[in-house]
Amino acid sequence: MSESPATSHLLCALVVGAVTLTLPRAVFAEELFVGGPGDAHVTIGSAMAVAVDGDVITVRPGTYSELVESAAPGVTLRAEPGAGEVLITNSGRVLRLFHERFTIEGVVLDGQYGDRDAVQVRTGANHFTMRGVEVRRSGRDCIDMGNVTDILIEDSSIHHCLQSSAPVCSSPVCREDAHGITGGAVRRVTIRNTDIHSFSGDGVQFAPGRSDEGWGDLVIEGSRIWLERLPAAAGGYAAGIVPGENALDTKTSNDMVEPAEITIRDTQAWGFQDGLITNMSAFNLKENVRVHLDRVTVWDSEIAFRLRGMTSSRPRGAQVTIVNTVIHSVDKAIRYEDGIDVVTILQSTFGGDIRVPFDDQSAAGSIDGRNVLFLGAELPSELSGGSNLAVVGGAFEDAAGHDYHLIAGSPAVDMGEALDVVLTDRDGVTRPQGTSWDIGAYEFCPDDCGMPDAGVDAGSGTPRDGGREAGMPPADASRPTGDSGPASSPDGGCSCALYGKSPQKRLVGFVFVALLMTWRRTRR
Repeated sequence: MSESPATSHLLCALVVGAVTLTLPRAVFAEELFVGGPGDAHVTIGSAMAVAVDGDVITVRPGTYSELVESAAPGVTLRAEPGAGEVLITNSGRVLRLFHERFTIEGVVLDGQYGDRDAVQVRTGANHFTMRGVEVRRSGRDCIDMGNVTDILIEDSSIHHCLQSSAPVCSSPVCREDAHGITGGAVRRVTIRNTDIHSFSGDGVQFAPGRSDEGWGDLVIEGSRIWLERLPAAAGGYAAGIVPGENALDTKTSNDMVEPAEITIRDTQAWGFQDGLITNMSAFNLKENVRVHLDRVTVWDSEIAFRLRGMTSSRPRGAQVTIVNTVIHSVDKAIRYEDGIDVVTILQSTFGGDIRVPFDDQSAAGSIDGRNVLFLGAELPSELSGGSNLAVVGGAFEDAAGHDYHLIAGSPAVDMGEALDVVLTDRDGVTRPQGTSWDIGAYEFCPDDCGMPDAGVDAGSGTPRDGGREAGMPPADASRPTGDSGPASSPDGGCSCALYGKSPQKRLVGFVFVALLMTWRRTRR
C-alpha cells in the first residue's frame, strides 16, 4: 500500500525533528550577556542557571560578589574581550564545577582568604579549560580538582594561596598546607605559560592523600613557580615570612604499578629557601614517578632537585632525567637519597654560587652525567670523566650575571658526545650546530640557528600527538563538518521533502524545525 503525499511529508518532518534533537547543542548556542545596561542578566549565576551546552556567557567589566557554579556541560564563561577587569569574588569558594567541557577565560577569581578552596573542580568535570585567569587570595588551595581528566590551565596567574592556624604565623607550628594547584587521581593535566607563587604548601601537588586510583600524564611548560618573603602580612602570615614548601611535590599510592608520568619543560623555579620547613627544594621528586625535566632553570633555593628513591615504607622511588637544565645560586644542586637508583643528567649547566653540587644521601644511587658543563676549577667526583667538563667563567657570555650561553672559542664548543636523545638546547636551538654536540645547556650559535620542526617537541625530538596540544580533549567526531547537505533522493523520501522542488514539502519540514528550535531556546 503506497503512502499518501501528506503522510510522506509528515513522516519526513518527524524524521527531521528527530535528527535535530540528536544534533550537538552547540548548533543552538547563543551568547548571554551579564552586567551591562539592558542585559538580561544582572548576576553571573542567573546566566549560568539557564545556559545550555555550547552557550557563551560574556561578562561586562565590574565586580560580581557571588559563588559561580556550573549547571550544564559545554559552557564558556568569559570576560568581555578588551573591555576591562571582571572580578568575581566571594569569601572562600568562588567557582565550583560539576559539569564537563567548561571553559573560563579572562576573569579574576578572588577568595578573600576565606576557608574554602577558591576553585573546585569536582570529579567528572572533565575537559576543563582555564585561560588568562587570575586566581588569588585563597584561604586554602587556589585550585583543587577531584578525579578528572583532560585539564588545561594556560596563560594564568595563581597566587596567595595561604592557610595558617594563627592570625600572624611566623613559625612551623602554625603553617598549614595550601597549594597552588592540587587534585586527586587526575589524568592528562597541562599547566602552560602560568605563574604560580606565594603559597603555603606546594605550587603543584596531586594526590596529597596518596589515592589508590593513581594519577599521571602531567605537563608543566613555559611556566614560573616561585616563593619570596611576603612584603606585608597576608593570609595569616607575618610580613617577611616565606610560607611554602616546593614548586612541585610528588606523592603516589603504593598500590600504583605504573609510575605517574611527569614532563616539565621550559620552566623556571626560584625562592625555595629560608622558609618554615627544612630541606626546602624547588622540585621534591619522590615515590612512584617518572619525571623528564627539559629546559628548566632553578636558582635562589636551598635545594634545586631533591630526588628520593624507595624506602622501607615506600617500595618505589622516583625515576628522573634532567636535560638542558641550568642550576645556579643554590645551597645544594642535586640531593639524592634513599634507595634511588640512577639519576640521569644530560646537556646541563651547573653555574655559579652552588655550595654543594651533589649531596649523596642514598644507599646505592649514582649519577649518569653526560655533556654536563660545570663552572669551577674541577669536576665533582659524580661527573668525573666522560664528556663532562669544568670551565672558568670566561667560557660564558656573562657568568657573573648567570648568562650561561657559550662564547666563540669556549672549550665546551663541539666537545660533547653525540646524544641523539637530545636534539635541541635550552633555547630550542637544534643540536649539533658544529661538528659535534656542545657541552652544557646551550649550543653555541653565532648566526641564524636551526630551530626544531614544528611537529617535534623541543629538547626530546619526540613527535607530538598528531599536532594536538597536550591536555586538550580529542576532537569531537560528532561535530558538523560543513557538509553541503544530503543529495536529492529519487524515491520521494525526506531528502526530497526538504530539498526537492515542492514548496509545500519544504515548508512542512522547515516549520517543524523552526518550532523545535524555538522550543529548545524558550524551554528555559
